[in-house]
Amino acid sequence: MDNIVSANKLRNQNAILNPKENDDQKALFLKEKQEFEKEKALFLKEKQEFEKEKALFLKEKQKTLEENEETIINESLKNKETKKGKQDK
Repeated sequence: MDNIVSANKLRNQNAILNPKENDDQKALFLKEKQEFEKEKALFLKEKQEFEKEKALFLKEKQKTLEENEETIINESLKNKETKKGKQDK
């Protein structure tokens, strides 16, 4: 019977002590979680900025391709006109 009483007392003492340890662990976990969330937010912000820069780059690239295509078409028309002019003479 004394063993049961002693065991119960130890369980009660551990129950009192464990919340302190759990609170410390929980506080550490929450702090680490908060730091992780800050890093995650920073990463997402940087990713968003990268996506904006990428979109701008692709837009400029598309514009350049369209300008190059227009230049090629104009050069082709000039060459045809020049050939036609030479043939007419």
